Amino acid sequence: MPTMRADEMAPATKEQAAEEALAELREALTAAGIQLPSLRLDLASPRLGLVVLGAVNAQTARALAQVVRRETHGA
Repeated sequence: MPTMRADEMAPATKEQAAEEALAELREALTAAGIQLPSLRLDLASPRLGLVVLGAVNAQTARALAQVVRRETHGA
């Protein structure tokens, strides 16, 4: 099944995709022991289907960087 680009999606599809992505990201972060306190959907622009990651402290940013690094280096 071909994948649609975000700019080709209908607004409802973008909103649903954002909700699903938010749930996936929250689950993955929880599994990695990371919490983004401001993680949410962007309610100001629902038609764009945006997920807000928000601000985090330095410790959380480093933990997130470590997980990303581990994934990108296959360690």
